[in-house]
Amino acid sequence: MKKKDYLRLKGLLSIALALFCIGLGFAVKATSIIGLCAVAGIGVYSVFEAYRCFERIPKTREEEQYYAPPTDATAKQKVKYFKRVILLGAIAFPALTAITVMNLSSIESGEAENLIAPVSILYRHAGYWPAVLFVPALWIVCTLVLWRKIRKLGAQEEGAN
Repeated sequence: MKKKDYLRLKGLLSIALALFCIGLGFAVKATSIIGLCAVAGIGVYSVFEAYRCFERIPKTREEEQYYAPPTDATAKQKVKYFKRVILLGAIAFPALTAITVMNLSSIESGEAENLIAPVSILYRHAGYWPAVLFVPALWIVCTLVLWRKIRKLGAQEEGAN
């Protein structure tokens, strides 16, 4: 992605977040001064971040890239990256599963009424266990795809030697 485009997008999203915070501050009848201060702080920071982004656009050269993936990375570097992603998934997916179970348990007991959108759809159409097992199934699929890529890269590395 070109850096100028990235800065424009980030600036516009920061302005949108600031406007959301302003609207939230007026729309909610806040009784907590801490909540109002937090919303105001996020709004002010968002405006500042937008200003910084739009200020850097003219100074940025046209050919600069914000993120250019290394196309010349070695197979060993790619394997290392994919293993890190698997490790991150091993931390994130069980945490998401625990959050899903807690949300569904509170729905089942009648304490809460809201669910995260994808889980809500699964829960309404398929029931409790498919909604609970969706995240671990997604984790397994992602891990298998990444391990397959790692094996291909390992075979490619051995073939090059």
